[in-house]
Amino acid sequence: MSAKARLDVTVALNRPAYQVSDWGANPASKANDGSHSTDDINIGCAITEVATNPWWAVDLTVALYVYGANFTNRNG
Repeated sequence: MSAKARLDVTVALNRPAYQVSDWGANPASKANDGSHSTDDINIGCAITEVATNPWWAVDLTVALYVYGANFTNRNG
């Protein structure tokens, strides 16, 4: 029997991130830079141009079982 460990860590922190498009100075990397601010004007967060099927992705660089994910919408 193999043991399974559960780690409460942010595995996506500062990993390469991508999104459908960038809007100004708000690239995909703003979504996983460690900031918990929702102030998109002063701090910045990932923002895309208007798109029919918007997407955001992060490369975790290894295969992992992801138990959950938390997302915070920007203020505005």
